[in-house]
Amino acid sequence: MRRWAALCFVFSAIALGAWWLTRDIDHQLDGAPTTTATVVDVTNPVKGAPYLELDLTLPDGRVVRANTDEFLDAPNKGAQLQVQYAADGKDLLVREVGAGSDRPGLGSLIAAGASALIGLVLLILRTRGDQQSDAVKNPIQPER
Repeated sequence: MRRWAALCFVFSAIALGAWWLTRDIDHQLDGAPTTTATVVDVTNPVKGAPYLELDLTLPDGRVVRANTDEFLDAPNKGAQLQVQYAADGKDLLVREVGAGSDRPGLGSLIAAGASALIGLVLLILRTRGDQQSDAVKNPIQPER
């Protein structure tokens, strides 16, 4: 049971990390500048969410290519979208205007909490089981 509890705690940490990453990206894009982007490609992988490959025209006239999986409806190639963008190191974070989440990563938070709770319950059950088996192995003799 300890292995299962440890696995639950590891999963909880991963889910919490996913929530933090989602929250951080949404926070960086809140209030970010907007520009027009042209859809270069729409990719629908077998596993995972679809994403768009976009050409963004920045205010200084440069055209930059970026990917995003945050959009309202899958547009066709060549479509024009209004997007928010923010620099994140050498990468560019992009999402369609209006596609921001009101509750970023809520599913990850719920998964982290549920997994941690299950791990805790497993540890408690294991501890109680150990205590009961010790009591059976070493019964207390009544005083005479």
